[in-house]
Amino acid sequence: MAWITRAELDYRPSYIAAAATAGAVMLLYLITLSPSTAMWDASEYIAAAYVMGLPHPPGNPLFIILGRFFAILPIAPTVAQRINILAALTSAISAGMWFLITERVLVSWLADRWERIAAGVAAALIGATAFTVWNQSVVNEKVYTISLLGLAVISWLTVRWSDDPDAPGANRLLILIAYILGLGYANHMMGFLAAPAVAVAVIMRRPQLLLDWKLLALCAGALLLGMTPFLTQPIRSAFNPPINEGEPTTWQAFWDNFNRKQY
Repeated sequence: MAWITRAELDYRPSYIAAAATAGAVMLLYLITLSPSTAMWDASEYIAAAYVMGLPHPPGNPLFIILGRFFAILPIAPTVAQRINILAALTSAISAGMWFLITERVLVSWLADRWERIAAGVAAALIGATAFTVWNQSVVNEKVYTISLLGLAVISWLTVRWSDDPDAPGANRLLILIAYILGLGYANHMMGFLAAPAVAVAVIMRRPQLLLDWKLLALCAGALLLGMTPFLTQPIRSAFNPPINEGEPTTWQAFWDNFNRKQY
């Protein structure tokens, strides 16, 4: 069997197949979508999103903003169903991202594109129908499908950056990744879970970037910019919404809320 050189490998992502996979997963989630809410955090977070309030610390401001947007969309009969659709949509898009990552990983293993597409579809569907993922995707338990989407997007961007870290504008992908990490933290602390993997990718592909202070400063700024949804909390809390846990209207209360001290 003739060896395939790196230059001969087909790195073109199958975006249409990825979109079709995400669409199929979304259809599955809509068919099995919960008609209402559930116990514990699900009801608290749906209610908090509806009134643009503050759920328990740290308040998950990115989810509240997105949840409020979906709560007022005329896409379902009830508020609970509308926010459940947010969970379904973010999880379905994540499935499309995992398809792309799987396809890329298999480039040097499977020569024919159709084989990689089939494997990507299988991987995405297996992940999307795993019990916990499926369960969280059809009833908004809290914030986890938005976190899943952030992790998937960061993983895909890291793979694309690793393919050509010396390309013009490659560093912009790292800055974008830092911004999404910040946004992820504004949704839930697990948004930072991808950071060590990104660091390992940089160390393996372009370790000299760790000494590029300009790039590091830009990434730090992008990270902080992504976390700015937290600044909405003292503003909204000052209006005394019906759900106002933590009530971060003073600096100390804001810091306690941010650090998840008990309310």
